[in-house]
Amino acid sequence: MSEPDKKKQRQAPLHLAVKLLGEDDFKFVNDSFSLQVFLQDESGSLKTGGADVLLKLALVFEDQPANEPQPTNGKGLLVVEGKGGAVIKNGRAEVKVKITDVSMNYDNRKFCIVATSSQNLPHISPGKSQGVTVIKHRLVLAKDPSVVWETDWYKDEGGRDKSIPLNIELLDARGRPVKDRHLPLKVTLHYEKTFLAVTNQEYLKLSPDSEVRINDEGKASLRVRVEDVSKNHQGQAFVISVGPDPTEPLDHDVQPAFSESVTVKSKRNKRRNRDKDPMDMSSPPARHSTAAVHMTMSDVTASTPHAAAAAAAPVSRDLGAGGGGGEGEGEVNESLKTIFKWINKVLTDLPNMRWEQIPATRNPDGSTAMPKHIMPYPNDHIADIIQVYQLEVMGSLQVVLNQLEAQQQAAAEGGGGGGGGGDPMDSSAATSGAAEDLSASSSSSSSAMNGAGGIERLGADDPSGRPSFRLTFQRRYCEPLKNDPTFKFSKQ
Repeated sequence: MSEPDKKKQRQAPLHLAVKLLGEDDFKFVNDSFSLQVFLQDESGSLKTGGADVLLKLALVFEDQPANEPQPTNGKGLLVVEGKGGAVIKNGRAEVKVKITDVSMNYDNRKFCIVATSSQNLPHISPGKSQGVTVIKHRLVLAKDPSVVWETDWYKDEGGRDKSIPLNIELLDARGRPVKDRHLPLKVTLHYEKTFLAVTNQEYLKLSPDSEVRINDEGKASLRVRVEDVSKNHQGQAFVISVGPDPTEPLDHDVQPAFSESVTVKSKRNKRRNRDKDPMDMSSPPARHSTAAVHMTMSDVTASTPHAAAAAAAPVSRDLGAGGGGGEGEGEVNESLKTIFKWINKVLTDLPNMRWEQIPATRNPDGSTAMPKHIMPYPNDHIADIIQVYQLEVMGSLQVVLNQLEAQQQAAAEGGGGGGGGGDPMDSSAATSGAAEDLSASSSSSSSAMNGAGGIERLGADDPSGRPSFRLTFQRRYCEPLKNDPTFKFSKQ
């Protein structure tokens, strides 16, 4: 074997690595861009020194690297700029190239650039770049400095007209607006990390005044809504894509635009001011009109099996046998406060779980979507209401019931509440500061309890034999009742 043949056998295997410079996988047609070619050893380290390596660059399909696309215009698809071609010196080379046709003319397939040694050196393996899509124009999301992008977007705050504004521009390779192309648009919803399209695109709605086509200024204004929360999608954030209409075969030479990520939520959790409790009943406010709500204790305690069991079970609290003042009164007031808080919570949360009608809207493809009904995810609200009822309200109802029964027994025995300033549960303790009485019952009797309110026994018991009572409290505590259409208040 000759001496040169032995040297060739001793040469270590090397390979080429091709890297396209740029932030994305889209390149403008006939627009130069840079790529780097590196000579590396088996460990991936740069192989420096040695002789220069002349390179040959070729364009191939990403999905079929063995096939080179044939030009349709008689010119080469890949043009290497500069004199001398591509040459690796000291382990690296930087080359400027351009591609002379768009991917649309090749079934929208991506291209790759393959680098090989011009001398076909057997110890140097070829390298291939990542795939690129060659485009003519690009859609971008124009940023308005006066508008802050909401990374957390609350879809149920601000009414049905609340939407995400998207201002779109169509630009050429020099960043200039394209004003002579009325491009039809398609808006789609994707996941942030994977950019996969959301399966149900009906969650994305366009406002009727959205422009679904690029206008004479090279722009379009869109307003969109996302009708589902990220929690229902494993907590993933969304991105909104605005691209060319895929049903238009001659518009596939446009790069779509993607918005910043947005996490869709329902509503903010409103925390009460702990420093000043609006439901505090210990200090009577000045001159508020009162309202009375009629309910039977059997209706409340029998609403769930747990509540019925709690009403029948003994309570460990020491309420006293009959007196209206003292420790028993304070405990009853605290129990009433807990009950009223829960009532207010129920009346606040329940309207948010109603079915809502979505008016007719325009789909991204231009068709009209018929009106439909949606319902927000209710399970969290329901679980919260039940949990508060079981942990707090059931015991408070039992406290009130025990106090009432003790007072009733004391009255029957002639004790009359046992001194100490009268019965705090007696409706005769109404103050003259109450201007009017609003009642949700059909009873003609009305009362205003001292300060925040109280309970009054009505004349007729319900069929179960359990006494019926009237809850009386200030108007400001029952505004949710007054505003709710399912309650009917009447002056008495």
